[in-house]
Amino acid sequence: MVIRLLAVLLLTCATFVTAQAPHVPLVELYTDNQGLYFPAGRTLYAVIFDDSRLEYMDTTNHDLVVKHRVLTAAELIVLRQRLEGKPILQFTGIINAEHQPQGFSDHQTNLEVSIRRDHTRQRFVMRGFDAEDGRPFPLVLNALLCVVDDLKSVQYRLSSNCASSQ
Repeated sequence: MVIRLLAVLLLTCATFVTAQAPHVPLVELYTDNQGLYFPAGRTLYAVIFDDSRLEYMDTTNHDLVVKHRVLTAAELIVLRQRLEGKPILQFTGIINAEHQPQGFSDHQTNLEVSIRRDHTRQRFVMRGFDAEDGRPFPLVLNALLCVVDDLKSVQYRLSSNCASSQ
């Protein structure tokens, strides 16, 4: 009787621990908007987890709404291909846009990226990139952002010219 009770207790605990185990993000993207730009400060752009969950901020109506969706297997494969490609490995630290805007600029958007690697995280910050002001993201990163922006299906996109970059 004691052995059966102990077995049931262990099975219940194992089920509880498994159900509560957090899923690890494959990629985390945050914008840090400075100046006269909505939303100001550090804001979730998108987080994609290894279990195919996507969480992202939708600022379409100037409200901060976190939305969720589950990616299809095909969408997750495309995303993983972008994340695991050798060209994306070149990004580390802080990368500043080469060209600064001409004249007055009242805002700057920075993009913080964290990508899970085997037992570490690749982290980098893209500072001052803005396709509308003639400072688009590097093609490799833009291709990743095209995938993420397509998954989000919202009006505000960091990516540009996605048809030509994929």
